[in-house]
Amino acid sequence: MDSLLHALNPAQVEAVLHVDGPLLVLAGPGSGKTRVVTHRIAHLLGEGVRSRQILALTFTNKASRAMLSRVEELVQVDTRTIWGGTFHSVGNRILRRHAELLGDRDMGGPLGCPQDDPGAHRGALLGRARPGHRPEGLGFGLA
Repeated sequence: MDSLLHALNPAQVEAVLHVDGPLLVLAGPGSGKTRVVTHRIAHLLGEGVRSRQILALTFTNKASRAMLSRVEELVQVDTRTIWGGTFHSVGNRILRRHAELLGDRDMGGPLGCPQDDPGAHRGALLGRARPGHRPEGLGFGLA
């Protein structure tokens, strides 16, 4: 554990050791955000959190690949079981995996939309989903 923390400043150590729920890291360029996130994931794995229970989101594919690669270097785990990627790619994965909950079966179009109606996902999400509804297996509710 100490090897994960020795190169971090006090604020970064605090973020890495935070285990009570989600954590949003906001900081400027070059401030060590990726280092904090990768070390936090490594710490969570070391604390016994299952990799498939971790969600790590970034804005770009390049940042996502770098983040997951660094986690693999820190803890020698297969990061394919971590829910990691861009906001868009993870959202797409969720839509495709749970399409039946929206009433659509063919979600092969762009961003998980039915192929014959690319705008249908908006209506499905806004019209069929109920606020506070927590579909079984998703692990989150719609606000």
